[in-house]
Amino acid sequence: MPTDAHFRNVRPGPKDVRLADGGGLYLFVTTKGYRSWRLKYRFAGKEERLIIGSYPEVSLKDARARRDAVRADIRAGRDPKAAAAAATPASVGGPTFEQVARDWFGRQKKRWKPIHAADVIGSFEKDLFPHIGATPIGDLDPPAMLKVLRRVEERGAIETAARIRQRAGKVFRYAIAEGTVRQNPCAGLDEALEPAAPKRRWPAIVVIEELRTMVAKVDVSTSSPVTRLASRFLGLTAQRPGMARGMPWSEVAGVDWNDPAGAAPEAIWRVPAARMKLDSRLAGETAYDHHVPLSPQAVDIL
Repeated sequence: MPTDAHFRNVRPGPKDVRLADGGGLYLFVTTKGYRSWRLKYRFAGKEERLIIGSYPEVSLKDARARRDAVRADIRAGRDPKAAAAAATPASVGGPTFEQVARDWFGRQKKRWKPIHAADVIGSFEKDLFPHIGATPIGDLDPPAMLKVLRRVEERGAIETAARIRQRAGKVFRYAIAEGTVRQNPCAGLDEALEPAAPKRRWPAIVVIEELRTMVAKVDVSTSSPVTRLASRFLGLTAQRPGMARGMPWSEVAGVDWNDPAGAAPEAIWRVPAARMKLDSRLAGETAYDHHVPLSPQAVDIL
C-alpha cells in the first residue's frame, strides 16, 4: 500500500499526474503543482468523480477515511455528492481562484493571438487576482463576484466589467468540468451590472466629394508624413489600421519596384490568414488569405 512519503515526494511534470492509492482514490497533481485528493466511483450506473480536498491539508489517512465513507454511502444507495454537499461546509480547501484561472489561461492561450492573450491575463491580474486571487475557488459565490465587478464599474469601466464577468465565468465553467466546483457564480450577474452604452455607429462616407474633403484634411494635418500616407492608403484599400501597420513588403505582389513608370496593373496585397482578425475564431474551419487589389494610387503611396 502506498505511504504518505510516496505522495509527498511526487513532483509536477509537463502533464497532469494521477497517483492511485486504491479503491478509486488518487492524488491529482497539476502542472502548476497544485495537489488534491480525488475519488472515482460509480453511482446509478454512471462514473462520477468527487473532490475530497487539497493535499497535504487533507492527509492520506483522512482521504482514505473519506473514501471508505463514500463507499458506505454507495452501498446504502445514497448519492455521495449529495451527501457531501449536506455534510461539509461551503469550502473544503482546494485550489485558489488564481490557480484555476492561470491553469485555464495556460490551456486557452494557444488559440489566441499574443495581443489578445496579454489582454486576458492582464485583466485578471489588474481587477480579479488582487481581490479574489487567493480565495479558494469553491468559496466564491455570486455576491463575492458582484462585489469585485462593481469595483470595476465604479471607475467607469462598464464594458470592462462585462468582459471580465464573461472571462471569469469561463474559468468557473472550466472548474466545473474539472470537478473542482459545482456552480458558476458569474451566471446571471449581467442583470445586476450596469448595462453597457449602446455602440455608436459611425456613418460611412459614401459621397465622393466628402471623401475628397477628408483626404485633403488628412494631407494638411500635423501628423508625420508616414501617418498621412498610411491614412490615405487605408482610404484607398478600406482595410483595418492594424493590417497596414504590420504589413511587410513580402505581402505585396505584382509590382516592379524598379520600373520608373510604376506600372502595376496586377498589383495585389495578399494578407495571410494568420494576420486576419477573425483567424483565431475559425476553430475547426479553413482560414483563407485575404487578397486586396491595389490601385495605381495605392501603389504610388507604397
